[in-house]
Amino acid sequence: MHHFTKAVNLLHYITCFLQDPTAVRYTFHDDTYLIPRTPSELRLFAFSKESGKNAAKYIINEFPRYFERDIAEPHIPCLMPENLKPQIEGVSEAALKEHIQLRKVRASVDIYDQLLQAGNPVSLKTTNSLLDLLCFYGDQEPVRDYLPEKEMSEESESRENNNAERIFNLMPERNAHSYCTMIRGMVKHGAYQKAFVMYTDLLNERHRADVDTFNALILAVARIRETFFDKWEVIKDLLNCMARQNVQPSVLTFNNILKSLKYCGGLGRSVSSKVLNEMKAINIGKRIPNLLLISNVTSKIATSKDVIAVLFQGCFSPPTLQCVNLKDLKLAYRVHRVLEMGGSWKFLPVDQQYVYW
Repeated sequence: MHHFTKAVNLLHYITCFLQDPTAVRYTFHDDTYLIPRTPSELRLFAFSKESGKNAAKYIINEFPRYFERDIAEPHIPCLMPENLKPQIEGVSEAALKEHIQLRKVRASVDIYDQLLQAGNPVSLKTTNSLLDLLCFYGDQEPVRDYLPEKEMSEESESRENNNAERIFNLMPERNAHSYCTMIRGMVKHGAYQKAFVMYTDLLNERHRADVDTFNALILAVARIRETFFDKWEVIKDLLNCMARQNVQPSVLTFNNILKSLKYCGGLGRSVSSKVLNEMKAINIGKRIPNLLLISNVTSKIATSKDVIAVLFQGCFSPPTLQCVNLKDLKLAYRVHRVLEMGGSWKFLPVDQQYVYW
């Protein structure tokens, strides 16, 4: 009976902390004069909130010595400063792994070079991890999330003879992971021609590319071919290679195809609908809502034409939008229902989010 009373009391305590469904969103202060109502106020509030979070992260992570006291029971790691200092001293493969884990780009390259100069071979797995780090961050130190980001293009430029290419050429043994990492890194940082040369080397070595590598190459096609026909032929060749190697395409594969077709003029308009129908044919169409949640979906939808126009407004240019003629009303309403679930409203632009609050 005593244990039953404890359980009842615990349930009563829990009800005290449940969210009131009639209350204002927890992100706002419970003050009618402070609740943002217009799009400009919502945007200002969101920026102010993130600015405060970044300022707090900066203070905690840049001056961790002032936050060493831990009074939380049990220990809450996310409330403590990040441990970004390497614990392993000296030059060894274990130290290299730790620096890679901590995303220390320049220090990792220095340790790798020192190991080679001392005649100590580095394992293929560790070298591939270093390539992953270099190709992802473009041979530069990563910017912490609490520091202001510099204005830059979506794809940073790739330097000639960078550390990733140098280390790749020094590797005594390379596997498919090594080639795929280099290809994805080259596409990410704008070296499109080099990416296709590396892909040719991969095939000559009788390795197989993974689906992420094919996705990157498909996205790069629009940047290396001039005529519409040449672009589409290269895309078809890549898709045929995927079929021969039994590589299952993903939603991102077709998404990148459609992005490349935006630069193919009339040919792209005639092929886009076939690509979308092919997605449904291989059972990827059921996952289209996950791809299209980034679209500017509004709350007022009436006809099939309006639904499709709204869904594809954020993903395609107006010429490509005219070629989409699926008229799939059920799919459109499924996407809209997903938008109304949980926190999916966050995918909407700031000026439309207040409709769902």
